[in-house]
Amino acid sequence: MRSFLSFTMIMLSAGAIVCCRQLLSIDELPVSAVEKDGSVADAGSPFSVVNGQPQGETLYGIWGTGPEFFVAVGTSSVSFVYRKGLMTRLGGTSLGRDYSAVWGTSTTDVYAVGRSPSGGFVDHFDGEGWLEVYHSNTALLGVWGVTEGTGAVFAVGIEGKIFGTKPGSPWSVIETIPKVNPTDEEKPSLWSISGRNVDDFTIAAGTQLFHWEPAAGGIVYYEPMRSDMLIRFAWQIPGPTTSVLLGTNHYGIIWFSGSGGEGPAGDAGPISYKITNLIHDEASPGAADAFMEGAWGTSEKIIAVGDHGRIYACNTGTMDVKTIASPTDESLGGVWGSSLDDVWIVGRRELILHGSIR
Repeated sequence: MRSFLSFTMIMLSAGAIVCCRQLLSIDELPVSAVEKDGSVADAGSPFSVVNGQPQGETLYGIWGTGPEFFVAVGTSSVSFVYRKGLMTRLGGTSLGRDYSAVWGTSTTDVYAVGRSPSGGFVDHFDGEGWLEVYHSNTALLGVWGVTEGTGAVFAVGIEGKIFGTKPGSPWSVIETIPKVNPTDEEKPSLWSISGRNVDDFTIAAGTQLFHWEPAAGGIVYYEPMRSDMLIRFAWQIPGPTTSVLLGTNHYGIIWFSGSGGEGPAGDAGPISYKITNLIHDEASPGAADAFMEGAWGTSEKIIAVGDHGRIYACNTGTMDVKTIASPTDESLGGVWGSSLDDVWIVGRRELILHGSIR
């Protein structure tokens, strides 16, 4: 095992990838307030437009610590920093150097990853400004980390590459996921990563879903049952078990969940995983190329946002999806909140929405 990986107790060698290629049956759950064409009966929206520019950049990610601080990032290295009611715009002049995602631990420890004409990069925000701390030869698309234990931070990108760091250690490539199907032309593009801890995380990778399963000895991959389904993001729902919301094309939301196994409560027996389809829009024009792009929520309710202003709310008790009226038809790239009454959404043309999903 590599010395770097020892601090996370992860082994992602090619031999550790378990070719678990069973096509999981997709359970269908009821969908409320979503018409077949994606329309919404109620035209009123609980969100208002806080910021927007006709010729602005596109915001892809947002992360914060609480009601007094968040950071949103996007194309041309633009970022918006919100502190105690004041919004500051930084950057936005580095054409072609685009942020893809953002995650952090505090107001002075925030990471943003992205792509540039020469590859990819990791920037760090210290509370005052951004500094590039790592450059890769491949684009970076997602970032996530843990605050407990070693404080590991991970980034994922194209060509199956997983990058990582921990306090006191430099960023580096910690593993590359190879092609999992002989017919694949190249290694998978890893779009997003999220999890509960370093022993339970999920990676969204287009035609595949990767999940770290210690009992299986490594990374297990799953293929969506629908041949036209592409997974864009993964977001772990707060709680003690594997419970991940996944955004797809066709304005789709699926739920990857696990039960049993060696959980915090000492549950016995093997873990059983399943995929549940929550919504899949076949009727709207262009839906095959329209994605849900991000999610955030609590153990009570989740909000997901996507292309063409699409907003969904999902009750975690019933996993019943409802469409939320949107004040815009611009594409929405990310969402975060300090509570269900303080939710922020970002998107195209530097759009920032604020509202409640209570």
